[in-house]
Amino acid sequence: MNRLAADNLSPALLGDLDTILRKAPNLIEAMRDTAKGTGNLRMLHRVLQFQQHLYQALYFTSSPLLQLPHFGVTEAKHASSGKGNYRTLLQFIEAKALDDKGRKKGMANMTDEHCADVEVLCKYLPLVDFDVQAGCLDYEDDDKKVHFDEVCAAGDILTFYIEIKRQNDKIPDSELGIAHAPFYPLFVEEEWFITLGKAGNEENLFSVVEVKEHENVIRHKMQLPTRGLKPGTYDFDLYLTSTCYVGLDKKTTVKVDLVDPKTVKPAEVHPEDIEAENAPSLFDLLQEGGEEDEDSDFGSDDEDGNTKKKIALKKDADEKDKKVEEQDKSDEQVADEEVDSDDDLVAVELVDGVPETKKNK
Repeated sequence: MNRLAADNLSPALLGDLDTILRKAPNLIEAMRDTAKGTGNLRMLHRVLQFQQHLYQALYFTSSPLLQLPHFGVTEAKHASSGKGNYRTLLQFIEAKALDDKGRKKGMANMTDEHCADVEVLCKYLPLVDFDVQAGCLDYEDDDKKVHFDEVCAAGDILTFYIEIKRQNDKIPDSELGIAHAPFYPLFVEEEWFITLGKAGNEENLFSVVEVKEHENVIRHKMQLPTRGLKPGTYDFDLYLTSTCYVGLDKKTTVKVDLVDPKTVKPAEVHPEDIEAENAPSLFDLLQEGGEEDEDSDFGSDDEDGNTKKKIALKKDADEKDKKVEEQDKSDEQVADEEVDSDDDLVAVELVDGVPETKKNK
């Protein structure tokens, strides 16, 4: 992590350091997920700050100017001391040059080539405008811009419309995306995290969005339910935090007024909306089409009449067959009874000299 490690560590330890740095992104991702899982905004911000310093090979006490090419401890100390000093990276970038070669404080001993390197990096660094609007979403137009209702009631869903715009928007999108991290062994992509919390309080994380797009203008939406909140005025802090640079983060506060739901007049329904609501649905149209197809399969009314006659004739024939079958069963039953009567004659006795049939009991 230390940019001076090459002078302080043996080759074996440098190899171990390289292995650790290459595996660090997976560990940092797990740390971020843990912080998001706990819902602690401060914890997530500390993880992101650690990620920034890791990629830029900085201690937390180091000057952010060390991120600039050809800036060492001496140059950073000179730039951050005395009159007209620059203590942050943003202050250095926004400062005016002291000569036509682009030199600024701390660059007096640099060559013209080194000064050009610093100027190029300052041009490509992600200096952005962070604009946020909040309200109850009405609709979104074709340009992906949102339009809000006039008022928001307690219990509604708040929508935060966020626009991130590079100040130097003349750089093609194809040239964006790779961060300047010369001491890190892997390529580092520019990413941002948008976090939402209560104003002045970093305890509760309300929402978070990871921004991976590499464009001059990036738009995102965040939504926050207000169920359980009482009518009143609420302040929310939104943070834009870089994952790869120290000192370029942004913060803005948005104020939202929630009114009593009882005071909100019901929205007037447009006649066209009513007509559309009463119009047959796609399912209804498909059902109607299915019935027409079913009728067409059975043909005309004449064909229906012939079909009914055939069904009636078949029914009569079935009934006749049924009667014949029942008659046959009846005849078989009578024959069986006669056989049973013969079986009952099992003995003949003489009673008073007269033959008499005796049945088995």
